[in-house]
Amino acid sequence: MKALRNVYQMHFEVSRACNLSCTYCYADPVLPVSSSFMPEDIALRYIDLVLGRTCSTSIEFVFHGGEPLLQSETWFENVMKYGTRRADGRHKNVRFLMQSNGTVLPPEKLDVMIRHRVLVGVSLDGPPRINEMSRGKTDLVLGNIEKLRESQCFGGAICVINKHNHSRITEVLAFLEALGIYWLVANPVHAAGRGRILDMLGPGEIFAAYVGIYEYLERTLGEAVLEANMAMTLTRFLQSPSLRDFEDILICSHPICGGGITMVFCDINGVLYPCGCSGHGAFALGSVDSVDDGTFVNRVGEFHTKPPKYFSECQLCDAAQICTFGCPAFDPLDPSTEASICTATRMLHSFLQQQDKHTIQVIVNNMQGRIHERRGYHAGSIC
Repeated sequence: MKALRNVYQMHFEVSRACNLSCTYCYADPVLPVSSSFMPEDIALRYIDLVLGRTCSTSIEFVFHGGEPLLQSETWFENVMKYGTRRADGRHKNVRFLMQSNGTVLPPEKLDVMIRHRVLVGVSLDGPPRINEMSRGKTDLVLGNIEKLRESQCFGGAICVINKHNHSRITEVLAFLEALGIYWLVANPVHAAGRGRILDMLGPGEIFAAYVGIYEYLERTLGEAVLEANMAMTLTRFLQSPSLRDFEDILICSHPICGGGITMVFCDINGVLYPCGCSGHGAFALGSVDSVDDGTFVNRVGEFHTKPPKYFSECQLCDAAQICTFGCPAFDPLDPSTEASICTATRMLHSFLQQQDKHTIQVIVNNMQGRIHERRGYHAGSIC
């Protein structure tokens, strides 16, 4: 098997620097210094490597950090121009996505985003009184979200479910609705990076957040804020996905995610990993200058190796049809949260069995068209 042949999503660690100190940050970022940014030449070699190997005809560049917008506008301009030119030369389409904290958006950087039609997902944990407890600079973020929306560069909100908002998730959704933000990805916090010192959510707290999201969707019948993870859960609940369904789209919530298969992550030094959450030595796949097919494939196989529980319990579980099957990057670092999400998923499955199936079908039907319009936008699905 040839390494990188199925990749359609290229993740760039644009910067390890960040200007926030979010309490749960999995990346554990550093202060802005010259060595904490990806050099332009590494980005260009990464583009050459992947575009020269992948069979995919549509490619997504996903810019991550740290905070990617601390990088210079010249870097973005040159990298996106080069990527577009190299993709055109190989008869491929390219689009640009970004995950940002939304605090850094001077006019010259916004101009670059507009020129290259970058979709930016912005992290936001709720209204100011909630967001300030975990992230900060909420007023600045909200102002920049409005600039991105006016420029048609806003991709949606990314929310981390944590101790400050898990019991107030309907308040978070109502706040987003009032702002006219209708696309959300909400993920439970994990004990990784700076989050290692936090008190993690228990199964009851995660379940409470899940129920809050469902009750909001029930009240709005799926016609207002769409939370992507619950939308997928409800779809699966009504019709259990087949193995072919899972194989056709490899994403984080499937038994096998796309890490190292349909997506690859390049850190600031040019080292390749299956995804942005797996950036430590054990899963290094090679570099922008050297990829050995055998080593690459073996490391990806190790990354996706399932624990014994998957075969002895998970496949026989009644809640398997809505399960997200854990994260091969986070679960070894934070097994307690994996266990809590597992229990919360079983609780959610029992809860959904008690709800009106016709109402769930109406919610799903109303969300399907909107999901189809957004298909391919994944910037907010990675943490």
